[in-house]
Amino acid sequence: MVGLADHVFCDLCRPAAQLICLCKFTSILLEESKFPMDLMEYQGKQYFARFGIPVSAGDTADSVEEAVAQDRHADRDRHQQDEQVGDRAARQLVQRAGAAAGAAISAVVVAAMLLLAANLMLSAQVTFRQLFAVTCYAFLPNLLAGALAILTMYLKQPEDFDLENPTAFNIGFYLDPQTTPKWLVSVASSVDLFSIWVLLLLALGLTAAGRRLSYSKALVAVSGLWLLWVALKALRYALF
Repeated sequence: MVGLADHVFCDLCRPAAQLICLCKFTSILLEESKFPMDLMEYQGKQYFARFGIPVSAGDTADSVEEAVAQDRHADRDRHQQDEQVGDRAARQLVQRAGAAAGAAISAVVVAAMLLLAANLMLSAQVTFRQLFAVTCYAFLPNLLAGALAILTMYLKQPEDFDLENPTAFNIGFYLDPQTTPKWLVSVASSVDLFSIWVLLLLALGLTAAGRRLSYSKALVAVSGLWLLWVALKALRYALF
């Protein structure tokens, strides 16, 4: 249940991770160079191409005709690169829009699950509007988790940063993903400080909305839904 917000967070942080990796690369170059950088054109192209920045393919020519032919090829390459940049920008826009929509969809799904549990299992007589507001407020700790993840991206080397598990606030962070089964890593990663914080806030909000509902019953209901979500994730990794 809370894990829906984790996947949305990964999509939101991916563009920031790419930008921070490029900034880290620039800072490393400046730190390693004792003198002002003086790169030749071909060296600059090599560095740009290494980090996925489109560059033109320059080459030598022994005649005017060959130079003209290369210029035509360069124009065609630039046109293809412009199309690639446009496609990449469109994909990033779709990803960001999907991430924003995903946050709202995850809140709707969690609110619907809470409504089902509260009215059918606990007879709390609450409305979807109430539980949607509770869910949105309960998800606020994820903003702090995102800020800490971005800070971690800047402090760590790009190759040492795990976008799927960015911070050390869950048990899965301390497991070796190469030797540990994926389903076990999924379960351990779900036992997260911020996920527990969100669960406690959901139970508190459900108690306030239900009025006659005790906090202990609300916490049991919320925890049960969370355990179901964790079990489904673990089953998916175990089967696939």
